[in-house]
Amino acid sequence: LYAARAAARLADTASLRRLAADRDANVRAEAIDALAATAARARESGHQGGRPGGAADPFVPLYVRALGSDAPQVLMAAAGALARSGGAAEATGALVAALDRVTARGRDTERDARMALVEALGAA
Repeated sequence: LYAARAAARLADTASLRRLAADRDANVRAEAIDALAATAARARESGHQGGRPGGAADPFVPLYVRALGSDAPQVLMAAAGALARSGGAAEATGALVAALDRVTARGRDTERDARMALVEALGAA
C-alpha cells in the first residue's frame, strides 16, 4: 500500500501500472486511484501522454480489466476512475457485467461496490 502511495507522489505511472496488478486488493485499488488522479492532472494541465491538449485517459483499459475483480474496493476504484475519466461510455459492457456479477452474489457488504458501478453507468 505504501509503495502505491509513494509511486503516486512521484507520478510513477510504470510502478502504478505494476501495482494495479498486485495480489493485494487494497494495493490494486490505491494504484488505480493514483493512476486516475495522475491522468486527471494531465488533462487539467492540457497534456496527456506527451500530447498537448490530449483528453483521453491512457489507463481506461486498465480500469476496464480491473472490473473483472471480485474485490469490492477494486471495483469501486475502477468504476470511479471510469466515471471521472470519461471512459465509462466505452466500458458500459464491462460495467454491466461487473454489476450483474456483484448483484448476483447478493452480499450486503458489496453495496458500495454496486453503487459505484451504478454511478459509473450513469456517467456513461
